[in-house]
Amino acid sequence: MTSHIETRDRVMSAVGPSGKSGSRDSHVVREGTTAGALAASGVALWYLIRDLMAGHALYTPRLLGQGVGRLLGVQAMSDGVTAAVLGFTVIHVLGFVTLGVVAAAVVRMARRNATVLAGAFLLFVVAEMAFYVAIGLLNQGTVDGILGWSQLAAGNIIGCGLLGLTLLRTHPELPNEFRLAMNGTGTWSVQ
Repeated sequence: MTSHIETRDRVMSAVGPSGKSGSRDSHVVREGTTAGALAASGVALWYLIRDLMAGHALYTPRLLGQGVGRLLGVQAMSDGVTAAVLGFTVIHVLGFVTLGVVAAAVVRMARRNATVLAGAFLLFVVAEMAFYVAIGLLNQGTVDGILGWSQLAAGNIIGCGLLGLTLLRTHPELPNEFRLAMNGTGTWSVQ
């Protein structure tokens, strides 16, 4: 007997989600871009609200932009407020869109082999550790030397949560595939 997931996978491998052959890659990019843009927007909104509550709008993106500017040796970003905020915004959005496209591609690969999700989860944990190391480096590279770890951690949770929820909304089978992956039983053949 063929499961719902196997049947769906056979159809999806023959025709893309839009019903046209060869549209799978563009669907992954579109889905990942949407998820990444929503996550980036959620984090930016969190920073804006938090900064407004503290009485200085755009303080967090300015500090992060100046820190990145110093680390990369970009004088305009490390010295200028506008360049720091704009530079950080571009890096922030591109980073989340890239993360979204990679996550959407992993979800696509998990349709054929759910154990891919276990590897992606491990990579996510490593990336989270790298995020906190990067925050420590940026903290030393800012003018004030002060970045609120809790504020950045909350933004990180918001971004990852929005990205995950967006993908979960379009792929309701993910929790079952993740369970299979973590049990080591997530490999099946797609005919």
